Amino acid sequence: MSTLQRIQSAAQSGQLLPAAADNLSAWLAAGLPAWTGASVDELVAQGAWAELNDRFFRYLEFGTGGMRGRTIGTVVTAAERGSAGPQGALAGLDALSAGPPARAAAGTNVLNDFTLLRAVIGLFHYTQRHLAAAGRPAAPRLVIAHDVRHFSRHFCELAASAWTRLGGAAFIFDGPRSTPQLSFTVRWLKAHCGVVITASHNPPHDNGFKAYFDDGGQVVPPHDAGIVAAVNAVPLGETAAFLGKNLAEVVTLGRPADDAYLAAAATAALAPEVFRQARLRVAFTPIHGVGGVASVPLLLHAGCDVREVLEQVAFDGAFPTVKSPNPENAEALSRAVALAERDDCDVVLATDPDCDRMGVAVRNRAGKMELLTGNQTGALLIDYRLEKMKTLGLVSAAGSERVAVIKTFVTSPLQDAIARAHGVKVD
Repeated sequence: MSTLQRIQSAAQSGQLLPAAADNLSAWLAAGLPAWTGASVDELVAQGAWAELNDRFFRYLEFGTGGMRGRTIGTVVTAAERGSAGPQGALAGLDALSAGPPARAAAGTNVLNDFTLLRAVIGLFHYTQRHLAAAGRPAAPRLVIAHDVRHFSRHFCELAASAWTRLGGAAFIFDGPRSTPQLSFTVRWLKAHCGVVITASHNPPHDNGFKAYFDDGGQVVPPHDAGIVAAVNAVPLGETAAFLGKNLAEVVTLGRPADDAYLAAAATAALAPEVFRQARLRVAFTPIHGVGGVASVPLLLHAGCDVREVLEQVAFDGAFPTVKSPNPENAEALSRAVALAERDDCDVVLATDPDCDRMGVAVRNRAGKMELLTGNQTGALLIDYRLEKMKTLGLVSAAGSERVAVIKTFVTSPLQDAIARAHGVKVD
């Protein structure tokens, strides 16, 4: 019985979801590289229907923030592992303990070369149409950053290659960089859009594709719906033409881009003299991510005495020293807290893999390190910055309707109360 016949039989018996069977059939007919079919053959031969359902029950959803999901299967096939790996499929913890596979998992509900290229092609076509409709036709300019996760550099280069082959201009960094730096660099280069290859603080087997527009922010209406529709309109088979990487036309950003970002980020301190006077002793960890690239230089420039958690400094997409690379989890900060207690530090700072989330611990009245929640940190920052802006004359003492605190719906209502107390609005 052929693979396709087994797929049809499994769908009829209820072992495969109808959508998974349809997507599997389309996958096998799309003209993709031979290894993708071999991976499916292997899973079908094993009767790994749960794995196939997970991988194929839908196309990885592209939403307003991009897309995020598994890039390494729960079961890793020999075709994905590559010739250097052990023969046969590996499941569960063994899938990553043997080292990352050579290829991202086959599947429509997986972040791999094919789903990534659909996103890149769709984003390019939407941006090109948007520029033409706005009366400023131009070759769309894209900046791409990536974190340290498995396949992040590969996905970055593949996206940049495809973008230039489509007729656009692509800029990538010479190594991992943070999401905030990507946002700044989109504006600095006057690019039309940006992408970060990251799954934020998700588990090691995940990766993602965050999309940004020309203001450096994540896409909002009407661009969000337009980009989603453009991505969904890209046939899977169209991606095959872009699988070979060609970086000849891709621009690599180096020190000047970093210096521009650091100079801009340093201006966020409203009272830089306070840092120099206090000589804060900071225990810092990037939890194996990109946070140290900019955070450590900025802290040192501000006058802080920075003590890094040495066993968590090196880039590592497996995040081997933590259960989860979420800096708001106490477990992820345990080594930094221990360092702070040992070296009598004033504060603990930690960042997630792409450095757009921060964890903080400070000393309580008993002198022990206590982890703050994100809402507590945000509330302290808002109150301090509004008060300081009033002291500096940047905001009137009574507040102003022209000043706004911008927050999400899920952020604590305490921040609304702080804003109202300072006489400013909340958006």
